[in-house]
Formats: sequence, C-alpha cells, structure tokens
Amino acid sequence: MTKQFKALIILIGLSLLGILCLQAYLLYRDFHLQKSDFITDVNTMLEITAKEMNELRKDEAARLYRSDLLDTNLVRIEYDLNNENGPMVSLIDAKTNNPELSVVVTNKNMDSITQEYLFDRLEFTVFRIDANNSRYYGSFIGERASSYYDTLSINIDLFEEKLNQRLSNRSIRPDYKTVVLPSDSNFVATSDKGIVSSRYKFHDGGFRNDVLVYFEDPELNILQRSIFILLSCFIVLVITAVSFYLLVRSIQKEKKLGELKDDFIDGMTHELLTPISTLKLALESLEKSEAFDESGRSKNYLKVSKMELSRINDIVQNVLYSSLHQQNELKLSIERVNLNELIDSLINYHKTRTQAHLEISFKGLEDPYVTSDAQHLTNVFHNLLDNAIKYASSERIQVDIVARRFEEEVSIVFNDNGRGIADEFQANIFEKFYRIPSENQEVNGLGIGLHYVRTILENLNGKIELLHSSDKGSSFRVSLSTTNKHG
Repeated sequence: MTKQFKALIILIGLSLLGILCLQAYLLYRDFHLQKSDFITDVNTMLEITAKEMNELRKDEAARLYRSDLLDTNLVRIEYDLNNENGPMVSLIDAKTNNPELSVVVTNKNMDSITQEYLFDRLEFTVFRIDANNSRYYGSFIGERASSYYDTLSINIDLFEEKLNQRLSNRSIRPDYKTVVLPSDSNFVATSDKGIVSSRYKFHDGGFRNDVLVYFEDPELNILQRSIFILLSCFIVLVITAVSFYLLVRSIQKEKKLGELKDDFIDGMTHELLTPISTLKLALESLEKSEAFDESGRSKNYLKVSKMELSRINDIVQNVLYSSLHQQNELKLSIERVNLNELIDSLINYHKTRTQAHLEISFKGLEDPYVTSDAQHLTNVFHNLLDNAIKYASSERIQVDIVARRFEEEVSIVFNDNGRGIADEFQANIFEKFYRIPSENQEVNGLGIGLHYVRTILENLNGKIELLHSSDKGSSFRVSLSTTNKHG
C-alpha cells in the first residue's frame, strides 16, 4: 500500500510538472509573438504620427505664406484676364513696385477662370511645388516662404499626445522616450531588454532629422497584451493543483481508513478474546466444581459469565449501532428511564469486574426520570466508565459522577483521575476508529466508543463534551434534553 501510494504521488507530481512545463513553453511562445506584434503596432503608430506631424508643419508654413500673399504691405497682386497669351496673375513688390513673378494659365476654359483660381495658381507655383526652389524665382516673397521651412519645428508635445492616443487604442502603455536625431546618426539602447522602434523622417527647422521611440522596460506592456492567456494558464494551474491535492488527500484518507480498519479488526479480536476466555474459564470451573450447591462460588462464576457475555454483547452492539447510524437505520425505543438506577447498576457492574482498586462516587438526582432509550443510555455511560477505568494513570482509580437537572436538560459529568488527553488529539477523539497513537499498543480498544456515544446522543437529542483534560484526569459532560424531541 505504501509503495503504491508513493508511486502514485510521484506520477501525480510528474504530471503536474509536465503541465507546468507545457504552460511555460506556451507562455514563452506567446510572449515572443506578442512582442513581435507589439513592435509592429509601435512602428505603425509612429509612422502614421510622424507623417501627420510633417504634414501639419507644411500646412503651418503654407498658412504663413498665404498670409504674406494677402498682406498688401508686402505685395500687390494684379490680374489680367484678357492677356493674349492667357489669363495672367502678377506678383509685385509693394515697396519697390518691381514685378516679382507672373503666372500665365493656358489649356483652361477661359470662361471658368476667376481671380480666386489665379491666386491659387500663384500660391501653388511659389510654394506648393517645392518651397526650397522658391529662390529660383528670385522673389523676396519666395524667400520668405523658404524661411518658414528653415524655422518651423514640429511640436513634440503635440506629437507625443497624438502618438499616446494611438498607442492607447492598441493597449500600449506610453512608457517610452521620444528620440529625435540627425538622419546620419546612430542610436544605442541603454538596456539589452529595451525595444527601439524604426526611424521615420521628422523635419525640425532646416534640418532633416529622424524620430524614434525607445521602450526601456517593455515587459509590462507585452505581458499586458497576454493577460487573457496568463489568467487562463493560472486558473488551469490552480484547478489542476487543487484537484491533485484533493485526490492525494482522498487517497490518504482511504489509506488511513484502511489502516484504521486493520487496527479495528485487531482490537475487536483482542476485545472479544478476553471476555470469551474469562467466560470459558468460569464455565469450566463451574462444570468441575464439586460444591455447586454448597458454596457461593457457583453463583460467582455464573455472575462473571453473565457480565462477560454482557460485555461481548455491548461490543457487538456498539459496532452494529455505529454501522446502522451510517445507514440511517437506527431504531430507538423511547421510554421513561430512571437515571439513578441505571448508573448505580453500571457502577456495581464495573466494581465487580475490575480487579484494581476502584472508587466511584455518584451524586444522583432528586427527580431521576428522563424520557430516552434505556439500552443506548446504558451503552453511553458504560463506554465513559470503561474509558475512565482503562486509561487510569495509577492502580487507584477514582471516578466522580455528578448529575444535575436544569430547566431544559439533565447534565451528567464524569470526572476521572486518568492520564488525560493531549491537546493535539482532543479534536479527533469523537471520530470513528480514532485512537490516540501512543495508546494503540498500551490499551485494547476499537476506537468506536466515543464515536458511538456522540452519534447516539445526537439521535437522542443530546450531546457530549470534553470539558477539560490534563495529566491529572479528564472531565466529560453528557447533556440530555428534557423536551421529549428525539431524532
């Protein structure tokens, strides 16, 4: 049994270890997959945001240039819709009256050309095609347009705000550093665990720069994207571990129950052998006695035989009633019982059968009657007295029984001078087949006495309690209800 149990524990441990390894491998694969997706998402969002910011910079330069074109203190614009070569718009320096630039429109329906259209063509010619080539026209207004490109910078705060919003939509925490550097320079990460994004064009004034973002500690971001599979693995692991624990615990209980049953059989054998041997000797002595009618020995032998037979009957009844209680087949015979007479008869019985010096005091009740099952109460009190005698710590055995009547119950307290019950065992003494380990070999017993007492009293609408126990003795209290309600 032990080898099989150990082998089973090893197999269960190996199975659990295998599940852990498989989950670890799956988590490892998922982590790297999520890391790849994380880098892709960061690069995509960064590229979109960088392009948007570059366009915003261009739009701002165009707005400033258009404002210059509309400023009459700087330039004067003349339109000639009847020009023989086609409608023409001219740009004239307002200070010098020198023409700076003229734009002629051809291949266009003449009826649809307006001043607004010509103005837009002028703006597009100087600015939209290529602002850096505006110097080619030699106009001062073109030089102003070119200067905007050389001076305007991208708003980093606005860039990060837009990027953060896009990253948040992809469940990415914005714990990164923005890095703007010249296009021909290199960036070196400060941590081996860090993640560096791709580089994208990022115009800053007159310089052509690149922008990138650097996540120095990206693990939390990546793990956050795997929260579902992490929780799933954790739940599966907990369920598996709890299941294995319950399985091992159940096996341990079955193993312990098997051992208790073995002990029970051994104890039952010893318990029955003693009264059987005594009964056999008593009957043989009675049979061989020559003075059957001349002395009281015959009566004593018969009395001992009767008591031992009663003891055997009690043992069998305890086992039977305990078994019937488990099957809910216990039958009670409720009647009016005189507790004083019942306990007195048990005291006389134990004094007769006990060879050691036994002192039992009993303080009875003025009104000794209760409504209960006489046979079961006899067994209950017999078990308590028998335990007090068996587990005595000296040859002088002393048991004090005190009965009291209260408004709704009768209390019978058994005080002994036995060896007591250690604190760590007190919670288990009413369990079926339980015996205190140190006593398994010292005192014969079945481990069902106190369990029987408790279960019977529960059916009789009563209870038993261990009031206290020490090396000077133990005290048990039996409480019987007087309300005539029995289970």
